Amino acid sequence: MGSRSREYLFGTSARHLAVQAKETRKKADAVACQAWNARMQAFQGPAQPSPAIGDALNAGYRR
Repeated sequence: MGSRSREYLFGTSARHLAVQAKETRKKADAVACQAWNARMQAFQGPAQPSPAIGDALNAGYRR
């Protein structure tokens, strides 16, 4: 009797969850940047805490 490898049994679900986590992080980073921009406009100046540069880049803010 042969047994199936863990990659065969769990690989698809692990890859799917990794893609889902990446998409969720991107959405969360975008919302954090939008919230920071709204605070900047509301307070007419620097709002703290600001999102990290990596979060902004991940959200698609390139400039």
